[in-house]
Amino acid sequence: MKARKRFEAAHEGAEGALQEELQNTEVEATAEDGKVTVTISGAQVPLSVEVTDELLAMGAEKVSAAVSLAHAEAHKNSVEYAKQRMSSLYEDIGLPMPPQQ
Repeated sequence: MKARKRFEAAHEGAEGALQEELQNTEVEATAEDGKVTVTISGAQVPLSVEVTDELLAMGAEKVSAAVSLAHAEAHKNSVEYAKQRMSSLYEDIGLPMPPQQ
């Protein structure tokens, strides 16, 4: 029983460390040949959007499409990064990865 409690404590500690890592990791994506950059955290929290003056001059519709595209790509990259890190965590502690939704 003590071994199980130690295992559970180690698992919770590793998960907490992973959550902190994901919150502190920045994932970027660009669109329109780098005219817009979206940054989100590894925990999928939006952090920033940068748009060049050149893209702004192209109009609201173009800006909106570029921001949406960059955001979708940044989110996809962030989710993939989180999955990879979670898989690594589970492997390190000897557990199978839970089913993906």
